[in-house]
Amino acid sequence: MLAESRKLIEAYHHYFKRLPRNLYWLVIVNNHFNDKYYFFLYNRKIGTELLHSHELLALVHDEAKYKQVLADLKAESNLRIEYRDTSHLVEPTAEITTDKVHGIITNPHKRFGDIIMIYLLIMLEHLKGAAFMTCFKNQFLLLIAAFSFGAILTSQATTTVDAKAQSAKVISEKKMPVKAYHARKGYIYSNATLTKIKHNAKNYPRTTFYAQKRVTVKQANGKKAVYYYVNNRSKSVRGYIWHGYLKSISITSATKEKPMSQKSLVKLINEAPDMNPDSQIRSLKKINYTDHESVFDLGYNVMHFSPRSMFKDNQATVYVASDKLTGYAQNAMNKWNDALKTTVFKMGTKANHTLTIQFGNGTKEDWDGLYNGKAIYVDKSHFADPKYPIGYMDEKLASQISIDQYWTGVIAHELGHTLGLDHTGYQEDLMYAQDSGGNVIAKYTWKKPVVKSSTGLDGTEIAKISERDLNRAKLTKILGYW
Repeated sequence: MLAESRKLIEAYHHYFKRLPRNLYWLVIVNNHFNDKYYFFLYNRKIGTELLHSHELLALVHDEAKYKQVLADLKAESNLRIEYRDTSHLVEPTAEITTDKVHGIITNPHKRFGDIIMIYLLIMLEHLKGAAFMTCFKNQFLLLIAAFSFGAILTSQATTTVDAKAQSAKVISEKKMPVKAYHARKGYIYSNATLTKIKHNAKNYPRTTFYAQKRVTVKQANGKKAVYYYVNNRSKSVRGYIWHGYLKSISITSATKEKPMSQKSLVKLINEAPDMNPDSQIRSLKKINYTDHESVFDLGYNVMHFSPRSMFKDNQATVYVASDKLTGYAQNAMNKWNDALKTTVFKMGTKANHTLTIQFGNGTKEDWDGLYNGKAIYVDKSHFADPKYPIGYMDEKLASQISIDQYWTGVIAHELGHTLGLDHTGYQEDLMYAQDSGGNVIAKYTWKKPVVKSSTGLDGTEIAKISERDLNRAKLTKILGYW
């Protein structure tokens, strides 16, 4: 790795504090006054306008070195990257954009730091479509829609690219026989001049797109490229995408089955046990999970939290960085493996793993366990306290658990997030949280247990996977989240 890359990454980790309710993103500025690329980390607390910026690196103009440093940064971070002065800034891809992906927000919930995920800040006012309207215990469910959009936590606001810098010239336009495709990656533009990004195709990995028009454009860099105009079945996602990002599929297989209507599926979920996808929900035709993925996400508080590379053949290989955590990690993994009756988590090595479990510093931010999409962290300070947590609990409650049981539960809870499970309000669940404030996605809000446990303890404290936890994990496997 280049020395500049090491310096950048070191500064990145120094300033990326993962503070609760803060937005973080990266900014790269091409400064032509002193011929340097500047890398910054920005953050802003939600609800405030004050921005904080931290300079990470100043790199003298060198295109080859810039490309390598940028590649190293992307390999290290999933934060959104904002490019300033894009008419000159070189990005080593076919497209130069002002918005890579939505940034990361941390929102730790009291005991659990939980999830640091992309795809947050949902702009509900931009979404259209059906919505859950059922009232639950006098709390109205969130009016969240756009279920057919493929990813509920994707803002549908159009990103406008610098028109002068990015505008392409349409050379020719031609109709073509209808063909079906899956999009592997890339941006979907609302216009053929490629100045307005409407969707990020990677948010629709299983959506079937149909193309019946192709346009040849001359890009800002002078090169010609062919873009297809595509749309999904409902035409809620449509626009121009570079043809090289598309993979052809059989139009027969794409159309031979029709999913149940969105309204019917919402009704079925609302009539089923709350937060518990029973066998009826889990035995629908495959096309329903493909076409209505976000209906299931919202209906059961689930989301594709982990990178696809974490689970290979439905298995994650875990490296435990400290011997002190090994026993707890193994017990937590066994709980999920036994419950799911398959080996979902297996021990790996430092040289061969897809998920790391290690110590972190969560005391100041008030978490004992945290999952950031790459690793699980356990608070080192509380772990080292021989009285924690039972020494600080009500005596009657403390008498029902052990310290070993608690730390096994904390790690098992975080492993649940890797499987795509967000919190529920049911106290007996391993994935319980005292309120919905820390959720990335929530069918409804809660500020106290929806249903209290018989013991007064939650599922994490007793390290127990409930039926709801188990059935939601079975659902996320069907959805392809692990």
